[in-house]
Amino acid sequence: MATITPTPHHTWQQGPLPEILGYLGSALVVGAGFALVAQSWTTWSLPTQIAIVAAAMAALYVAAGALSLTVGGRSKLHDHVARRRLVGVLAALAAPMATMTTGLALEWSGLEFGTFDEFLMLIVFSVALVAAVFAAWWAPGVVPTIAVALASFMWVLAFLGSVIAPLETPLLDPVMLFVGATGWLIVAPRLLPPRVLSEALGMAAFIFFQVPTAMFALDRPIGVESEIATQMDIAMWFSRAALVGFAVVALILFARGRSWAWAVGGVVAAGVGAMSIAGQTLGLIAGLLVAGVVLLAASGILIITRTRRERVESVQSPER
Repeated sequence: MATITPTPHHTWQQGPLPEILGYLGSALVVGAGFALVAQSWTTWSLPTQIAIVAAAMAALYVAAGALSLTVGGRSKLHDHVARRRLVGVLAALAAPMATMTTGLALEWSGLEFGTFDEFLMLIVFSVALVAAVFAAWWAPGVVPTIAVALASFMWVLAFLGSVIAPLETPLLDPVMLFVGATGWLIVAPRLLPPRVLSEALGMAAFIFFQVPTAMFALDRPIGVESEIATQMDIAMWFSRAALVGFAVVALILFARGRSWAWAVGGVVAAGVGAMSIAGQTLGLIAGLLVAGVVLLAASGILIITRTRRERVESVQSPER
């Protein structure tokens, strides 16, 4: 009679739950930080703004480098999937910080974006593209790949507007778009499987198109008619509900076995949705921060508990 080998039971505590809670908590904390900084950002001097953004960029790169060194460097990251994901997230988040630092530095140098807007934006998005590609090379994954896609899209638009448009040669626009799209189709599947890539891009597009409406309250026009204002409020709260609902659905699908693209989409949607709801209300921002800290603490407790359990099991298991 054939012997049936019992299948080991994997719980979320043994699997991705601590990691997901950590990412979700970090997203809420970062969202609260952004909401708090936004309240006084315009009152700070330009050098102060540059220093803050550059410090954030440096901290992300230093953290990614330190994590890579703990496993033996970049070449060893493929053997440590969870840490490779975290390094990829940190390096990808450093890309927009590098972009903001470049833009603020150009402004500080005396160049006026109103006069040289298109060429300066090309420089800014070139930095974004290089930083995103660097993140994808350092730790290939869903987040760095999305960063490359978004940076590439913005770079192509800036290039068409600053270099191609003044030439007044209509043929160059479709040629450039063809070359860019073909290059992306060749390179992107090397970073992610096609299915995961399509899921990630679809979720990025969903979040990208919902965010502007969800953030209406942060930039509400003055003197809008009451009927239009009511419609704007409905649209704003619809987008906020769509982001939060999408986050819940995405994380449930991930828990049921879908790819990490759904986890990434769920975490980003949750962070952005929560930040849009908090707005500039100090009480809601504080609640967002507390919720993020609680999730980070829960993640840490689960990781410590799992590590101790694994050590005990390794000691108690008989040697073969």
